Amino acid sequence: MNEIEKGILKTIVYFDLFSYPLKEKEILYHLPKITGLENTGDIRFLEREVKKSLRDLLFKKIIENKRGFYFLKGKEDLVRERERRKRISKKNWQKLKKILKIINLTPFLKGVFVSGSLAISNSNENSDIDLLIVTRDYRIFTVRFFLTFLLEIIGEKRTVEKIAGKICLNHYISENSLKIRFPSIYNAYTYLNLRPVINRSRVFERFREQQDWMRKYLLFWRKSFRAPFRIEKKSGLAEFLEKILSGRFGDWVEKKLKEIQIRRKEKNYPYGVKNGRVILEDRLIELHPDSPEKKIIERYQKTLDFYLKNE
Repeated sequence: MNEIEKGILKTIVYFDLFSYPLKEKEILYHLPKITGLENTGDIRFLEREVKKSLRDLLFKKIIENKRGFYFLKGKEDLVRERERRKRISKKNWQKLKKILKIINLTPFLKGVFVSGSLAISNSNENSDIDLLIVTRDYRIFTVRFFLTFLLEIIGEKRTVEKIAGKICLNHYISENSLKIRFPSIYNAYTYLNLRPVINRSRVFERFREQQDWMRKYLLFWRKSFRAPFRIEKKSGLAEFLEKILSGRFGDWVEKKLKEIQIRRKEKNYPYGVKNGRVILEDRLIELHPDSPEKKIIERYQKTLDFYLKNE
């Protein structure tokens, strides 16, 4: 098995963990780092090599193809499952388009990027809608307060009891601290597939430029994808609130909201977090107490080892 074949296998194995078979072009743009190809600018060369390597993997009966989708041998049911999930995702995208008008009322909002299963249109009937929120500098707790308040009013905030189709607000970063601190193959694929639905002052482009750590994991780490819709104009209410909450008064409000939210964290996690991260800082809020990241990476490596060992 040559290096491109191994790269294709790694890609298919990773997305198999999410029951997600891939088209040829999707495999190309999700290839892991392949030694010797990092600086290759000839996309046609790579397309030819991927096409050839896919034929070889099919001949070796390591992978299979159905209706243009590639998957591990014996998993052709995933094609039907992907199409089913695409229909569910379409409904979630339509729902988010309506809710985004409410989200847009939030002051100091610089960016909203769709993440998780919806970003690749792979939502199932139990999936929530993950969002990465970018805020103005030193207004992160203010943004979290207003977003939480607005979504709770309309009953669309994800809770322990209500998950399916609800908005998950578990990750905030400020516009002057865009670099992700925790590099991994899991995060590399997560941030590669982000879809910006609010993108002010080119914050999405600036965010992606800061993630050069992704080059360690992905060949096309600079690749980006569009969302099916986007809101450009800031709402009048958001502009009004920003005028009120700027300056010293806004600083005081931010400080008080930070104190309240940190007290709540200490109450909810008195003994810390074992399987994930809960961080509340001036430029980063991350609420992943039960992150699947570690388990997914372990499963990925175990499955990959099995295929490479039996190659």
